[in-house]
Amino acid sequence: MFLTVASPGDELSYLLFKHPGRVQAFDLAVGRAWVFYPRADAEATEAALLVDVDSAALARSKRFRVSGFELAHHVNDRAYAASSLLAVALGRVFRSAMAGSDPADRPGAADRPRQLTIHLPSVRSRGGAPLVRQLFEPLGWAADAVEAVPTCVDLRLSGVARLSTALSQLYVLLPTLDDSKHYWVAEAEIDKVVRHGRDWLAEHPLRDRILFSYLARQRGYAADAAARLDGAAGLDGAAPTDGAGRPDGIARADGAGRLDGIGGGATGASLDLAPAQVPLAEQRIRYLVAKLRGLGAKRVLDLGCGEGRLVRRLLDEAQFEVVGADVSPGALDQAGRRLEKLADRQLRRVSLIQASATYRDERFRGFDAIIASEVVEHIDPDRLAAVERNLFQDARPGRVIVTTPNADYNRLYGLARGRPRHPDHRFEWTRAEFQGWAERVGRLGGYRVEFDGIGPEDPDLGQPTQVALFERIDVPGPGGQAPADASREGGHG
Repeated sequence: MFLTVASPGDELSYLLFKHPGRVQAFDLAVGRAWVFYPRADAEATEAALLVDVDSAALARSKRFRVSGFELAHHVNDRAYAASSLLAVALGRVFRSAMAGSDPADRPGAADRPRQLTIHLPSVRSRGGAPLVRQLFEPLGWAADAVEAVPTCVDLRLSGVARLSTALSQLYVLLPTLDDSKHYWVAEAEIDKVVRHGRDWLAEHPLRDRILFSYLARQRGYAADAAARLDGAAGLDGAAPTDGAGRPDGIARADGAGRLDGIGGGATGASLDLAPAQVPLAEQRIRYLVAKLRGLGAKRVLDLGCGEGRLVRRLLDEAQFEVVGADVSPGALDQAGRRLEKLADRQLRRVSLIQASATYRDERFRGFDAIIASEVVEHIDPDRLAAVERNLFQDARPGRVIVTTPNADYNRLYGLARGRPRHPDHRFEWTRAEFQGWAERVGRLGGYRVEFDGIGPEDPDLGQPTQVALFERIDVPGPGGQAPADASREGGHG
């Protein structure tokens, strides 16, 4: 079995945690794997994974003698066609890359989407090339699938994605294509598919089929996994969330985007992509970082920080001292792991606290800005009054920035009127409802408010994310001057 992953620049080898200057071997329960680099220079990097399956040992093994996997035969395609055997090898060999770990000297690299080309010369697919495309194309991949024989496909995937997302998708979808596994499936497999699929699988149009196949056709397991995915999906769990019909985390490569600095010894660390190609979550982060920078904010509270993506990005800017707050200990633990490899000078500017926006908290005081990005829609409407009091009357930061889904835009996602983008959303506001709420809150708290949007704009329905920027009336503007219209109580930007 053979797989290659290629990307512009030289950063890929760092993310894979495999040195490009030598061949590395790994012992597997099913044989042996090697990692090597057909190309590794400043312009492009290509990494290869070769898995040599010991078919005779598999035939003798009781552990892998699973009904339906045909391991009793010494001569079969299991040593050559990618299936769950290759998925297991990916998890063993590229464990750190799949977990989204940052290289020690390249903080933030794992979070950045990048141009990727993945080639699997032989993939086992019981549904042939059509099934391959049905599984990968909804995720944003350009899938070139050619059937060499009826159940084996030569597959080349092209797209822009985080490497960890791409590897996790392969880990789940390769066994799904084969509709079989080489080992016994127990309840632990539910944890695996939820962990690897939490950022992309919940809204896949073939989610139920994927879970059913991955979990060896055990309906109880599949139902459990589906329920957990619905509960564990991120705050942007709607489909699609990148404004172009694709889930967050990946965008199709169609020639409109490029990696900055490719060819000049650069790492390809940043993306210059057309807005529709950049995932909506990434657009929000870029917007918030730029807005806070422009406002001259220094001390920032990210309220509902989740896994710490915005916190991490703010720490790349030397002006920010950041506190991340979330009600979930699990989310804070993940945020902590995301930050643990930062330089000491960055760690001195960050802290994480467990807290809820619905409870008065003295730790919320004293900030230049509080961010509540994709938070309010997760709060029960009868608790919003508490949030308003805690932020705008007790904490009273210089600025508050609130982002939330625009319910008007949901029509472009094919959602029925009144249906939220994610099952955990307690409500979603139309633009008129959001502006009415924000103007009332600003008027009562002594804040002026301006409105903005993030994501591709529809002339009638607006943008997928709506933004309210609250500025306390007595706070000077970025240039040090109090605004001329300081007496204004509310308005539209």
